[in-house]
Amino acid sequence: MDVLSELLRLLTAPPLPQVLLSSAAIIGVSYALMRIFRLNNPRVRSAFFSLALITPLVFYIFFTPQIWFTRHFVSHGFPIYPGATPFEIGKVIEVNYTGVICVVGAIIGAATLFVSVFFSVPLVKRLQGVVEVTCDEEPGLCGMVERVAEKMGVDPPRIGLTDHLQPNAFTVGRGGRAMVVFTMGLIDALSPKELEAVAAHEIAHIKNGDFSFMAILTSLKLAFFYNPISYLALSMVSREMEYLADEVGSRAISRTRQLRSALLKISKEQVMEGNALSDLLTGLFVYSQIGSLKAAFTAHPKLDTRLRYIGKKSNSKGDAVKTIVVAVLLLGTLFFASGYIFQPMRIVNQFIFRFDPAFGANMIRFDRGSPLGGMVFGIARTPPIGTIMSFRVAPIPPP
Repeated sequence: MDVLSELLRLLTAPPLPQVLLSSAAIIGVSYALMRIFRLNNPRVRSAFFSLALITPLVFYIFFTPQIWFTRHFVSHGFPIYPGATPFEIGKVIEVNYTGVICVVGAIIGAATLFVSVFFSVPLVKRLQGVVEVTCDEEPGLCGMVERVAEKMGVDPPRIGLTDHLQPNAFTVGRGGRAMVVFTMGLIDALSPKELEAVAAHEIAHIKNGDFSFMAILTSLKLAFFYNPISYLALSMVSREMEYLADEVGSRAISRTRQLRSALLKISKEQVMEGNALSDLLTGLFVYSQIGSLKAAFTAHPKLDTRLRYIGKKSNSKGDAVKTIVVAVLLLGTLFFASGYIFQPMRIVNQFIFRFDPAFGANMIRFDRGSPLGGMVFGIARTPPIGTIMSFRVAPIPPP
């Protein structure tokens, strides 16, 4: 019982439940609202899904000054003289493991962002065996990439080649340091027009600033590594980015049919690789094979869904109004649910132990008949973070 009590105290200590509940609410409500209002614009959808990774930063900032230590005052003495200051009899200061988890996640996320910004290109070149080529070495490929970049209104990226036999391509880096990498298997498998369509897809990622955006969101996912919703949110954003790159790239050079045929050819040549490196870098590629059990957490949409969307116009005249309506309803839902998000033990009280219509007047009130109820009551009466005074026999004040 002591082990379970300590585990529940850790799981209910801020900001862990607040991060989980807020991100889950944003993902669930925004997804449902966009389905109801048929909001299919990938830019807007990715923005809403990314809120599930950005919003929890509020709880990190709010709880940061007090996350390392928890101070429990065991008891206090009160002098009999009126107006005299109460004196402290004893206290216990213990390490707050919730704070350790948060700080470790923040360090990992910051380190990942630093590496992505300054070392992403040389790191990926080394891991994937990429060789950068010049226009003198590959004049045909270089000329094709320059023509596509000119049509799309961006500076021509650097070009890299890798000797992998599986057909694929990916983009790494941002701005003038961006590089589009083609495998030799891709160049051999596709026709010139299909290769041009794939190049347009990759350059669309550069035009949309996807690498920088995804680097920030990946860092936030690692900062909240204990939150499973963050992995789902990043995958949903990545899939919307793929839809957007398909649309922007194929429309810019009028190669929708060639992009479909290129993806079909690429998919037929893919072989599942079970190493950690391939899983880590799969989000970079123009196509990655999806296992049935991992479909919700992959960086790419299913092939049949992706082929169906290519060539369709995702934005419409009513998207601005739909976006405002979804945003207002999402904010309203979060506002009304904020009591449960900031005080998650209310959910335990109302939906697990018993429903109390007057929970607003008595923040947490449990039935003490069962051992579990009494145990959680004891946990709730001693807040694990930043408490100034905790009496063992005093009731919990209203919020």
